[in-house]
Parts: sequence; structure tokens; C-alpha cells
Amino acid sequence: MNEEGVWWRLWQGQTINRTIYDLKITQTTTLEIEALEAISIRSCMRYIEEFAQFLSIALYCEQNSTEIRFVNKENKRESMFLYKKDISVDPGVMSLIKFGILKEKLPTMLNTWHENFEKMAPISSYLIDSLDKKNRFDVPDFLIIAQALDGYHKRFINKKDGRDVRKYEEQIDILLNQFKGVEVIKKCKINAEILKDTRHKYSHLHPDDEKSLAVEGDDLYWLTEKCKVLLTCCILNMLGLTNKEINLCCNQSPISQIIDSLPPEIE
Repeated sequence: MNEEGVWWRLWQGQTINRTIYDLKITQTTTLEIEALEAISIRSCMRYIEEFAQFLSIALYCEQNSTEIRFVNKENKRESMFLYKKDISVDPGVMSLIKFGILKEKLPTMLNTWHENFEKMAPISSYLIDSLDKKNRFDVPDFLIIAQALDGYHKRFINKKDGRDVRKYEEQIDILLNQFKGVEVIKKCKINAEILKDTRHKYSHLHPDDEKSLAVEGDDLYWLTEKCKVLLTCCILNMLGLTNKEINLCCNQSPISQIIDSLPPEIE
């Protein structure tokens, strides 16, 4: 990635820990930022945050930097050790974005992510936060994702066809129609009216005595999981992936695990 004399390079590596009893090989990803001229620490940290969010989406679990170093390229001497964090969550054997299959598109995806990061960051942050396994599910967990879908439509879809779509149910229908060729969306069977009524109920936009299709309890939990699938497809589409490529990503991924866990015959 080249922007005003700044390059991003990705390096894939391995860390090998050998003992007399076993051998542990850990996969590592390194982001190298090189600038022709001096750039601020603030700019570097912004780039690092962008990449951490991208990697969190790609691996479908929160990823953070384990080390950040500043190096003087002229004399190859480390000029500053900024900080070191605990090792990120282990993503296991499955990832969402298939780097091997989509290797040729990766530079374009990173460029698109960088160009849209200011608009995308709040939305992707909500999704990343929701991936953390919690002992307790509550209404705010649903509302965060439901609102993120609204935010995505307003920032990336609205007015593309010359219309200013404000009604939440119509926004959801537009997104569902966009991904009608994506298998995981078909299997989710999201009902836009139910999602709208549920979001309105818990946002206190509906009078308590008004007829509503809003769900609660276990149904609310599974509606939230399905909305996370839809929001993930939105982010993948923003990165420039086609529905066919989104299908490839979702196959044998954390998304497929969500779909396999859905109770039967949920409307």
C-alpha cells in the first residue's frame, strides 16, 4: 500500500517453541510500515489500529498487537520500543477471510479498508466486541448489532440508487436482497419485520400496548447471532468481495459454526 510515501507490508511467519516433551508452532502475522519521511507516532498507531481491526474481522476474533517497535532503517538500529501486549486470542484452525484463496485481492482489500476506515471503524468495532464470548447475554448485545446494521446502510448503501431510505425494515430488506445469493443468509431466514419490531421495542420506539412481532429470550439471542452474520457479509462486501467469494469465506468458518448452531425452524 502506497499513500504519500507510506508502504504497508504483511509478513507471515512462525514461532517455534521446542521442549524435550513437545513442539509448538505458532503462526504470526507482522505488519511493517515504512515511510520515506518521518511520520508521527499518532499516524503509526492509527495504521496499527486499522490493521488490528482488519485482522480481527479476518480471523473472526479480537486481535491485538503483541509488539510494536520503531526502527531507524538507515542504520538498522531500533530507536524505540513502544509497548508489548498479551498475545491475541487464538483464532484456532478456521478463519473467515481465506487468505490463500483471496491472496491476489488482499492488497485491494487493505486499500479499501484503509480508505473507508473512519466510516467503518464504529461498525466493525461493534461486531468485534460482540465476538467475545460472554457468560451472559442481554438486550444491549442485540441493540448494538441491530444499530450497526442501520449505521452500515446509512454510511455505505443509502442514496446509492438516488433514494434516501430511512425506514429500518426497508434498509434490512435491501441488505437481505443484496446477499440473496449467499448461502448463510438464506439459512438465517431473517424476517425484516420481526427484526424491525424487536429493535423498536427495545429501543423504546414502540408504545408498550402496540401490536408487535418482537422476540425475546432465546429467540432474541438467535436473532442477534443471525444479525451478526448479516453484518459480517456487509463488511466483506465493502471490502470488495462478491457473493461467490463471500460464500467461499463463510464455508468452514466461524460463520458456518453459527449457522450449524441455529435451532431448527426458526422464523
